[in-house]
Amino acid sequence: MVASRWRQEVFEPTVAAVPEELWAALPAAEVFHQVLEHRWFLSERARKDVGIDEAVRSYVESVLPSQPAERVVLELPDPD
Repeated sequence: MVASRWRQEVFEPTVAAVPEELWAALPAAEVFHQVLEHRWFLSERARKDVGIDEAVRSYVESVLPSQPAERVVLELPDPD
C-alpha cells in the first residue's frame, strides 16, 4: 500500500512533469533517478532541501533538454 501511494504521489507526478516533446530522452525510471540526483546537487548548493517540485522544474528546464535521446517512442498508425 505504501509503495502504491508513493508511486501515485511522488513518482508519477515527477515523470508527468516532463513535457511530451522530451519523452524520447530517457526512460521514466532514469528521469526520476536523475531528478533525485539533481535535487541533491541543488540542495547542496542551497544548503537546504529544495524539494522535489523545485528539482523537477529545474531539471526539466535546464538538464533534460540537452540529454541525447535514449528511448525510442513508436507511434502506431492511425487505424482509420
